[in-house]
Amino acid sequence: MPRRERGGMSRFHGWAPWEGVDREDTLEVRAGPGASFDVVAELEPLATGLVATGHHRRLDDELWSEVDADGLVGWAETRFLLQLGAADDITEELADDPDGLPRAGDMVALAEEVGARRASEEPPSRVAVIEEPEIGDLGSVTVDVVGLGDDALGGERLHVLAEKTDDGGFVVQSVRRLALCSRGVTADGLCV
Repeated sequence: MPRRERGGMSRFHGWAPWEGVDREDTLEVRAGPGASFDVVAELEPLATGLVATGHHRRLDDELWSEVDADGLVGWAETRFLLQLGAADDITEELADDPDGLPRAGDMVALAEEVGARRASEEPPSRVAVIEEPEIGDLGSVTVDVVGLGDDALGGERLHVLAEKTDDGGFVVQSVRRLALCSRGVTADGLCV
């Protein structure tokens, strides 16, 4: 599978994708500002430790930012970079009553349903399941919803916990949201 440019950064907690990095994709950090430079590192969607150095270069219509990936310095296209903000529980926002909480036959479909309920139509959001589900006593999966039309809030990272149903499917037990900030994060974790 060909690798696509992906990215993210945070001076605080970790990096997150602008477009929602699918669980099979990676962020390619390059030796210089531009897609023609060699890839020096590939980071998974939930990787941490990526920090912006403060250096930027504009090439045609693209802005590239220099980043430090655990001591390895490289470049990523800035439009793929978001910072992780505050977290909160949004389970009650998904349905008016517990019977209306999302249900699905498997955890990936459940994550996509939760993401669809949070997504906007205009502009259209992108929903991406960013990690393989884990199944134990509860099911667990993480999904990104990006492109919400707010210039400060680039998207949301949703951690979904679900109970198994009698028919072999899953129903949401709780959803924890982590803000994905476009321009920066306050000390309280709010997007600026």
